[in-house]
Amino acid sequence: MDIFWTLPGVGGTPGIGEDTGAIPPRGRHITPAYLAQVARAVDSLGYSGLFLPPGAAGEEAWMTASALIPVTRQITFIIPQRPDTQSVTLAARMAATFDRLSLGRLILHLDSGDKTDPRPGTAEEFLRVWRDLFTGEPVTFEGQHVHIEGGRLTWPPVQRPHPPLMLAAAPVDRAARYANLVLLPDARPDEITPKVEAIREQARRADRSIRFAMRFDVLVRRLVSEAMADMEPGFPNRNGFTAWIGEPDQIAEMLNRYIDLGVEVLILNSAPHLEEAYTVAELLFPHLPAWAERAAARDQVFRSRSIPSGF
Repeated sequence: MDIFWTLPGVGGTPGIGEDTGAIPPRGRHITPAYLAQVARAVDSLGYSGLFLPPGAAGEEAWMTASALIPVTRQITFIIPQRPDTQSVTLAARMAATFDRLSLGRLILHLDSGDKTDPRPGTAEEFLRVWRDLFTGEPVTFEGQHVHIEGGRLTWPPVQRPHPPLMLAAAPVDRAARYANLVLLPDARPDEITPKVEAIREQARRADRSIRFAMRFDVLVRRLVSEAMADMEPGFPNRNGFTAWIGEPDQIAEMLNRYIDLGVEVLILNSAPHLEEAYTVAELLFPHLPAWAERAAARDQVFRSRSIPSGF
């Protein structure tokens, strides 16, 4: 299991110089220093990584994530990539370079944009060429949207055969053939079961193993009354994803329903991002059985019996 935290300032979130979106006094002015603070906190609190949302608003994701490599040591970055806005050769080179500079801390989120792409089918061709480029051999491909002749990736990534790919759950056959991680749509537990089963079955036929992820907005407090008092107007489904508000055991119960159905990667979000990253780690992590052992190991250093008696 893995838990990722959402980074503000990219995709559909406010950019540098803007507010995090939380009402005063909880709002935070986003600056490069603030993004570094969030990244350091996520790195030290036991999260698996940072999720950079897709979208044209906010800062450019690759540049933002690259700036955070030196201030982090462990976390993985999920970086969005549109197949219709950049050549696959350049995208592969950027991914390989980022993977080397971060020592293997990259997941590429291919945001296919099939519903708005004026060139539908680009994602399929992008993925075919992407996979071939990471063999290290020259690639020639003449598709309807992607054209490459003798293209080659000179330097390999740390993760082989290539950095993991996160794709949407639809179309099912594409997810089953290419994805390492499938981002499920916002839906009730009973609605995601058929999608998970369909993708797993097709992946099994191709002798592939796939993990599943979902995005959630959360506002966790020790008491429900505190959560309701801190809730900003419009918090539920602010980003179009399921929002859970309440006490740690209540939110954990909801999340565990998805975990039991096979969702192994939780992508969480709340604002202000720095303070809420701490709150979620301290209050929610211990209530998720699949995550409790990791949380306990992280907290061990703060327990009194771990401190030398001379202190």
